[in-house]
Amino acid sequence: MQNGPRVEPGETGFGPHPRHAGPDPASISPTPVMPDLIRHPPCPFGVIQPDWPAPANVRAFTTTRNGGFSKGQWSELNLGDHCGDDPNHVNQNRALLRSLLPCEPLWLKQVHGKKVISRDNGIDSEPEADAIFSKQTGQVCGVLTADCLPVLFCNKAGTKVAAAHAGWRGLAEGVLEATVSAMDCDPCDLMAWLGPAIGPQALRLAGMFTTHLLIWMLKMPPLSNLMATVGWQICTN
Repeated sequence: MQNGPRVEPGETGFGPHPRHAGPDPASISPTPVMPDLIRHPPCPFGVIQPDWPAPANVRAFTTTRNGGFSKGQWSELNLGDHCGDDPNHVNQNRALLRSLLPCEPLWLKQVHGKKVISRDNGIDSEPEADAIFSKQTGQVCGVLTADCLPVLFCNKAGTKVAAAHAGWRGLAEGVLEATVSAMDCDPCDLMAWLGPAIGPQALRLAGMFTTHLLIWMLKMPPLSNLMATVGWQICTN
């Protein structure tokens, strides 16, 4: 799938968010329904919206690094609290994101595995998982990615949504298959959007990676011949 429109601070009629001070999280009033970030300015940070035929009641986007408060190597909209960034800046960035969401996201402790949790179980802490799904209206499912692939799912009726963090280890473990299984519906009734991730210009494959990838490919019987060919090409190039 192709990436949807990119919205940057300063476009579509809104200005860049000031960098010298962050929002007070207690002063932010959440919107009851997440607005269309392109047609409903102002959006205080950069986003990419999926170009997919999702139902109108499903809202989805991935943030870019533009429009937040972090400095230096974390600039600007870093949402991760585990990478050495100033915690105050991370909290400001998360508050900025929260201002456009219908509820507080459940932040995951991602470990490159295949565990999937339900957003609907009332978990308040930071659970260890790499995918999250919901069957309730007004819930937010999200994952953090840098190099890895964010994959968003919904069913055609818009009653089930999910988000998965899919690096090569997670893909090899089966995180996408586990997410589809957790959504508990006919896979033919689902659609998925592949978000931005690292590409071949920036990634050098090591031998261990290609070995794991080839084994994973060979586990898929309907595509075994094709995948074995692709895996061989990866290993030998």
